Amino acid sequence: MMTSRNSRVLVAILKNIEDLDIAKNLHWYRIPVESAEKWLSRHWPPYWLAFYQPKIFKGQEFSVRYYAKVLRIERAKRWQLFPQKRVLVNSEKEYDQIRVSKLLELERPIISLRKRRIIFINTTYFKLLNALEINDLYRGSEIEEALWRRLKNSGITAERQELIKVGKKNYFLDFAIYCRNGKIDVEADGDFWHHNSKKARNDNERNNDLSSSGWHVLRFTSEQIFKENGIKCVEKIGQTMEFLGEKNVLKKPARPTITKKLERGK
Repeated sequence: MMTSRNSRVLVAILKNIEDLDIAKNLHWYRIPVESAEKWLSRHWPPYWLAFYQPKIFKGQEFSVRYYAKVLRIERAKRWQLFPQKRVLVNSEKEYDQIRVSKLLELERPIISLRKRRIIFINTTYFKLLNALEINDLYRGSEIEEALWRRLKNSGITAERQELIKVGKKNYFLDFAIYCRNGKIDVEADGDFWHHNSKKARNDNERNNDLSSSGWHVLRFTSEQIFKENGIKCVEKIGQTMEFLGEKNVLKKPARPTITKKLERGK
């Protein structure tokens, strides 16, 4: 049966080598129920599961290499997942146990250019098979995707959906750009949000919080992003980067874009 290009894929982090061994040999992965409800409710259940390997995986760190088909999801407590261990702490903690097929390996690993730590990435089967780097995996709105393509073609390195903590608040940035002498938050605002007074008030509060933490905030509407293929937006971003210590930003060679390939049925 052919897999749809839009089939939901969840990229989850492997916290340690044991987690990878479990996925490879026992064919399951676990997510705390509270984490699934907090971060994944809109994209649940996934049809595929992919694995991000952090720093502990020497030689394969900060990359996605393996993925598998989701077979079923069951609710289980910690002591049920590890009956061979004497679990004394959080033994009653509940998890979603994701049963998966045999692990498959991507033709090329999907790397993180900044060696970032992720929580989860909700993506698609098509993006998983075609991504060149971690930020290619993120699913954004039409205007976010358009601005991302323009940034890549201009050679500007950005992190998508970067989680930033300001005091007790968490903010996900559309695009985070780190410069020699500062950092930039680039936001792609749709027309609906641009004309929504409540959203505008929230954005003002958000902008103030980020500015107080050293972020330079740039916001672009869909009209600005789609006009002239977003050239003016990229020029403004480049000027801000140069102000923050980066040199010849707009003269950098273009970064490679995603190469489309046919979906493969598994």
